[in-house]
Amino acid sequence: MSLIIGNCGWITKRYGSVTFRIPDEREAASADQAERAGVDLNAYITAALAGRVAAQAQPEMLFRLKAAGSAKEDFLTVLNKAGRNQSPVARDELPPKA
Repeated sequence: MSLIIGNCGWITKRYGSVTFRIPDEREAASADQAERAGVDLNAYITAALAGRVAAQAQPEMLFRLKAAGSAKEDFLTVLNKAGRNQSPVARDELPPKA
């Protein structure tokens, strides 16, 4: 199966092509879902891949933005206060070393 990432409505620039292997049953299920959505298989897989990439990038982007607006000294101040004068609860403890 070949996947060509190209114009599928919201992507207007051709970026390249990717060839990958996919189990027959997963390809059939994807084709069924694409048909129900009224798009071709390429557009369906491109959109699914874009959604996964965006979902994975979102937390990384938020952490980078937070880090960019933070000072190391502030981080260390908060870290030094963490857990002070508190005993760990059962689930906080590290497992015994083997």
